[in-house]
Amino acid sequence: MALFDKTNHIKVEDNLLAGIRMKASVKAGKAYEYTAAISTEKAQPGMVVSVRNNVAQGVEGIAYLITGVNCDDRLNQYFVNNTAGSAEGGMVPINNGTGCYHYGNLFAYRCNVGVISQFAADSIHTENITLAENKLNAKMQFAHATVYDVSQRYDNIHILAVARPDCPKCYASSNWCSWNTGSTPSIHQLAGQHIEEIASVRGVQKICTNSVKDTRTFITNMVYENFKQSYSEPAWAKCKGNLMIHLEQIAHDTASQYYMWNSRKVNCDIESVIKYDNSDPATAGWTGGCGAVGPCTGTETFQITDFDGGILGKPGQTLHAKRPALADGLDCRKYDKWNGYHCMGLNYRVLLFENEGKDYYTTMYQPEIQTKMMSKKYAINMFKEWVWEGLMPMDKRKAIFIAVVQKTLRHNMTFNSGVPSSASFRLQHFPQQGKELDYIIMYMKFDDPVSI
Repeated sequence: MALFDKTNHIKVEDNLLAGIRMKASVKAGKAYEYTAAISTEKAQPGMVVSVRNNVAQGVEGIAYLITGVNCDDRLNQYFVNNTAGSAEGGMVPINNGTGCYHYGNLFAYRCNVGVISQFAADSIHTENITLAENKLNAKMQFAHATVYDVSQRYDNIHILAVARPDCPKCYASSNWCSWNTGSTPSIHQLAGQHIEEIASVRGVQKICTNSVKDTRTFITNMVYENFKQSYSEPAWAKCKGNLMIHLEQIAHDTASQYYMWNSRKVNCDIESVIKYDNSDPATAGWTGGCGAVGPCTGTETFQITDFDGGILGKPGQTLHAKRPALADGLDCRKYDKWNGYHCMGLNYRVLLFENEGKDYYTTMYQPEIQTKMMSKKYAINMFKEWVWEGLMPMDKRKAIFIAVVQKTLRHNMTFNSGVPSSASFRLQHFPQQGKELDYIIMYMKFDDPVSI
């Protein structure tokens, strides 16, 4: 059902849509041809649209393919109280343009993907959504060709790995109650990226171009429920392997940092809070796209910052297990299931630095960082190569670097390169109460130029 009516009042309310089949051309892999139970376009001036109280059940493609409203107009949201079940994708936003867009008011269950977006925008705000037993519950990512600093908000989101404790027959098979993911940190790509084939919307977890360098996700009132590695509840005995947050290996360059308030986990075990994937070893070396330092290090720069401890148990931050040097001397506990650490307190900041000179593509530093308090060094890799001729990289990697550093300390940074003609260093904006002044002190050393 598509909303193309040109009248001033369009209502799609109180409908049950079941057994929505996919177009043959989409099954064959034709790009940008979407199949949806209900789809909307941007309303013309003076047009009033209402999509409320609908149920889309059994959809081969997407249940709701919708445009959002401007964030300043979110109280007049036209998409309210809709349900998606057993669909390839529950809701897919499709706005393209500058500005902030608002989405929400959805219940999605047993879909391959509950809510996912890949489009061009500056910012998005997602709220008032319940997601249950979807294989991937939530992944909202977006970007814009001219925007290098993006943020998004999640408010009032409830995600359940397993939803019905009083229904043993619902889980006679473990298919829909195992290996579910609550949310994945967004990987925002310049100019966005469309979902090209609805038949494989679950396979949209791929990256095709440079990532936005400064990305943040602000989360309030997020509830993760019933996420465990194994279950003692009799009805859920076959369920296993559910993760609240999963950082994927495809985060070659970076992933959006999670800043969380007033969020909590209900009936979840600590081992299921997060899983850090390791960097893709195939990206190591010149022909792998990430150079001589080794694999790309984007997966090693993501953190959850939990301001009140509702997710981590105590206020603190997470670290990738590949960064043991950062955990030295601090109250950190390693969890093997996470492939990472929980470090108490708010001791870390994200450092962004890049070559901004005319030698952007020729002076490629290979930095190592060592804090005065630490005996260990750790290397930071630049962004991945995305310009190729066949299997040959064209050496157009962006000299952008992202590192996690301890605040208020002196850091020694050694560069295996010459001095760039212009460079910038800054800490990512850190949302917090009070007026604390965070800083780091950098001592930099540049070696002889490296031939690229």
